[in-house]
Amino acid sequence: LVAPSLDLRALELEVLESQVGGFYDPSSDTFYLMDQMKGSGAKVILAHEFTHALDDQLYDLDKILKTANEETDSELALRSVIEGSGMNLMTRWATAHVDEYSFADLLSLQSMGAEVLRRAPPLVWKPLLGTYTAGEAFLSHEAGKSKVVASDQIARAFREPPRSPEQILHP
Repeated sequence: LVAPSLDLRALELEVLESQVGGFYDPSSDTFYLMDQMKGSGAKVILAHEFTHALDDQLYDLDKILKTANEETDSELALRSVIEGSGMNLMTRWATAHVDEYSFADLLSLQSMGAEVLRRAPPLVWKPLLGTYTAGEAFLSHEAGKSKVVASDQIARAFREPPRSPEQILHP
């Protein structure tokens, strides 16, 4: 899947670093916004990361992740619910505030880390991006035809989380 000479760990870190606009750390209850995030792009990132902070207050993200018992499949499914929740609210917020964006900010946000992703084999970036896209699709599927995920549907996904990526991909 990759050349034997590839430093996979270094490339994974480079991909992660290139993709991060901000992050929420549940172990310290701290939110970070990267210096390069400015303007309306920063507001989109804030919507996503503040969702994690709210989910942590409601569902204790560290505790939920510990239930995976260091099982990769279980953790990937849980991370998909977490990131899907962030994507759901971020998308709803972004749609409601689309008239406030500058085109340059959106273009910058969209192209963030694109060069690093082009160089990286899919093995590196697909699981990372998949937790966001598949997680959002999983929650949208749970919402049915409306595709607007209600808070009780998100609560159920956190209370009774999927145990494997198979359940995320094929709800």
